[in-house]
Amino acid sequence: MKVEFKKVSKSGSDISFSQENLKFDGTFEKIDQKTVKCKGKFKGFITHSCDRCAEEFELPFEEEIELRIVDGITSDRDEEFYNTIECIDSVIDFDEIIKSEIELYKSDYHYCEKCKKQQKTEGESQWQYLSEE
Repeated sequence: MKVEFKKVSKSGSDISFSQENLKFDGTFEKIDQKTVKCKGKFKGFITHSCDRCAEEFELPFEEEIELRIVDGITSDRDEEFYNTIECIDSVIDFDEIIKSEIELYKSDYHYCEKCKKQQKTEGESQWQYLSEE
């Protein structure tokens, strides 16, 4: 969904996005002439490859986001908003923003259950070995 900055309301609007087993629900509203605030929550899971064994697994995805979207390039960094997105053409592409948030989440290290158990066991073994010295 693409929305022009000038068409965003100060009273806010709802936004919803679904992709396979993942859903995003949120709102967006105009803060000032060149700034829009978007808040929402992801709920569901995504298919992801384990960062240790490369096996695909269902990664739970329950995250809340709060973004500041600005029209044009800005040097202003507001501490209240961790994520600032700059739109060059006065159009907000919510589909692209949501997809980039999904990719950002996936970029962290995520292990399947088998590897999590193996890592925990290896960690305990190393701890026992170190404590014996």
